Amino acid sequence: MNEEKGQSPFRPQADLERDRILGLSFYRLSRPQLLSCFEEALRNGKQSRFAYLNIAVVNQAFHNRQLSTLLNETELVYIDGAGISWGLRILGKEATPRHTGADFFP
Repeated sequence: MNEEKGQSPFRPQADLERDRILGLSFYRLSRPQLLSCFEEALRNGKQSRFAYLNIAVVNQAFHNRQLSTLLNETELVYIDGAGISWGLRILGKEATPRHTGADFFP
């Protein structure tokens, strides 16, 4: 990523909870936490990548190393799919809130 004048792209707060599923890293975020990350990235003014994780994306990344690498290098990946939450429960992990694009429109 291009970093001008010593400013770095958005980085999530260190205290946000991270997890992994099938080799893909993501953040476990409440809606207020996710919105706060969006706001901070906008205030930062540097280009940042946000991505969502759902079953279709996990399936594609499992078969596409470039996509997997890109997702793991993305500043913030959040859950957008009930299938991921179900998968986490099957793995014995706490389900995480999911946030779809439609959640952000009235």
